[in-house]
Order: sequence, then C-alpha cells, then structure tokens
Amino acid sequence: MLEPKVTDAEIKEFATPIMNTRLDALRKFFYRLQKAYNPYGLQRRAFEFFKEAEQRDHVKLIPLVRKLTSGSDVLTADVFLSGPGSTTQVALKEISRLYNETKAPFVRYRALISDDPRSGAMNLGTGFGLPHLVEDFLQFCTDNGWEFKKFSEAVGGTNPSQKELKHDERQRRLELRVAYDEYLDKRISEDFGNSADLDLLRGYRFMRGREGFDTHPAPLYYLDENGKPAYAGWHEGPIIKMIEDGFLREQWPFSSSMMLTRPIRTLDDLNELDAGFLVMSGQGIKVGREGSENRNEIPYELSRKLSKPEDRRELAEVIQGVLKHTDDIPLIFSELCGLPYLMAVTENPIRAEYLIRENSGAIRGTPGLPCPETRLTRGLYVLDHECTLYRSWSPDQDSLNHLAEKLEI
Repeated sequence: MLEPKVTDAEIKEFATPIMNTRLDALRKFFYRLQKAYNPYGLQRRAFEFFKEAEQRDHVKLIPLVRKLTSGSDVLTADVFLSGPGSTTQVALKEISRLYNETKAPFVRYRALISDDPRSGAMNLGTGFGLPHLVEDFLQFCTDNGWEFKKFSEAVGGTNPSQKELKHDERQRRLELRVAYDEYLDKRISEDFGNSADLDLLRGYRFMRGREGFDTHPAPLYYLDENGKPAYAGWHEGPIIKMIEDGFLREQWPFSSSMMLTRPIRTLDDLNELDAGFLVMSGQGIKVGREGSENRNEIPYELSRKLSKPEDRRELAEVIQGVLKHTDDIPLIFSELCGLPYLMAVTENPIRAEYLIRENSGAIRGTPGLPCPETRLTRGLYVLDHECTLYRSWSPDQDSLNHLAEKLEI
C-alpha cells in the first residue's frame, strides 16, 4: 500500500489551531449562556422569539426539539457510531472539561450505540463512564439467513443504495436494514427506556427510522437543477465533485454541514439521502494559492503535493480530514452549547435562496454574494431569524455575538 503524500500528522498540525480558535469562541458563548439560563429557561426564552417571528412573518413554527417540563429537565442524546469515534471522543473530552468546571452542557449524552464490535463505542463508553450498546450487524445477518464471512462483506452485500441493482434486490436489502434498525430500537428501549430526545449520527454507516443530527462533508445549500442536493454522497465523494466543479480554481470555500436527517424506511426515502433539514453550516476553509500566508487556508505546500489529476481522491480526503477538525467538531460542540433549543422549522414551505449546480457542473450564483435562485422549502429559524439553505446559520463569531445580544447575555 502506497504511503499518503500528506499525512494525518500534517493535517492535524495545520487544522488544530483553527479548530481551537473556533471552539474557544463557542466556549465563551456557552459560559455566558450557562450563567444566564438553565435548559428550561433557555427554551422558554426561545419560544418567545418563535412567537414574535410567527406574528411578524405570518408563519407557523415547530420547535426542533421537544418541550421541556421543568427546571431540572434537559435534552438527552444517544450517539451512534460505526468507526473509532474520533469526533465523539473530542466531544466527550469537552463534556468532561465542562463538568470539571461545574458547567453542565445543555444536551446530556445518554449512551453510545454501535453496529460494529470493532468500533470505539465500548472503549469510549468505558473511558468516559457512559453506557454503551453494541449490536453486531454481522451476527444479525447470520441470524436472519444472510451468510457473510467478514463484516465488510455484510455491509457491502446488504447496501440498498446501489442503484444499479434490480428493484427487488434493493428492496430485499432495505428490508434487512430496516429490520436491523427496528431490532436496535428494541434493544435501546430494553437497556435505556424510552428513546433519547436526539439521535446524533457520528460516522454511523446505516440509516435510521428516526430523525437524527448528522454531519456531511459538503455544503447542502447547493442544489442541482432538479432541486436535490448537488453534493450529496458519502465520505470524500462530494468533495471530489466540488473539486471537479472548480472550487479550487475559483477559491470557493469547502465546508461541512449539520443536517437533521429524514427517517428512512422505503426506497423513496433512500433516494432522498442528504435531503433533510440543513441545520447549520461550518465556517468552511479555502485552499491557499502559492505565496499565501493566510493561516486560515489549507497551505499551498500541502495541496501542491496532490496537484496531479490522479491525486484528486487523496486531495479530497485531505480536505475532508481538515474539515473534520475545522468544521465538524465546532458544529458538534454547538449542539452541547444549546443550539438545538434555539431552532424551529416552518410548518409550511417558504421561499428560500440557494445556489444551483447545472448539469454541466457550472455553478449559477457566487458564494458570498446574494443568490438569485429561490425555491419553496420548509424553513429553519434560529430564534426569530430565518436561516434556511444559503442563509443557514454558522457558529462564527459574528453569529454568536448576535445570539448573545438577542439573549441579553
């Protein structure tokens, strides 16, 4: 196996200072928020803003999370992971840090859930004192008449997303995946009682029959000419497409997204992959040009190692590795800081701006400038401010200052 031209250590060395700066801004916001509100009080204050927005904009808003019932109530979350759980580990370290400072987060992690005995769920759960549940998907396949020798074969051989398969085979695979998800829910109920308020999907390879918060390695305010996410897909695939569409050439930012996934139970649901609510957008990062000394850009010295067409996939992997630090972890920390409490969706569609990717790969509209394209979609509000698609909320310093001013903290 060939050695990578850019190592994980090089990615971490560059990305960690940017991540820490973004996390520091969120921590300062959280400390101010926690002094002024408990979870119950924060949600009550958010509801007041939602009511003002309903009257002003003539919309009906539905809070993103359930209504708390008392001053001691708090939102709970189950974390689903299939891999080592590197971003979950960072989040758990932040939670420990907050508790050491007697500052409880606004969202309480209840349990770690996994489909794979090789995942980090058991070690992380033991290390951080969290309950964990691992239900071996390979064993589930065997118990249900699907014979595979390796875990990777079980995952690939039951994947219903492969559109080249015949409809009946896709349906058969989907039914097995749905049966596993239902079995997993049953085991969660047996071990932990009712479902948690939030499902947090952290590198979890399967779909869920419930809504869940998930990060995606590309911006979801770009739509194709059919109104579907232009940069949907798995792992580095969306980033490869962005590179091919000129994001490097034009120096447009690469960024991650936080979305509220839709429940998946049918093939039609599966075809809407990455079409859930765009909840937040990462602050993003550009790839620097030669001679640039901007420390908030991926250094040209790294990207030039991967300048050949055959290096495109590895370049996309590098960008994705950077975004895990600079975007994904701040987005995840935003959950702990109480952002879900402050969000509501419109009951009916509203007209929202977006950027469009034409079938030729050309981008209509320019990132950072007003968008000429609009479509009807259910909208998202943060307090009384509409933040849908291209106007999605991002945990940058200006946005945090705006929230602090609104909440008088």
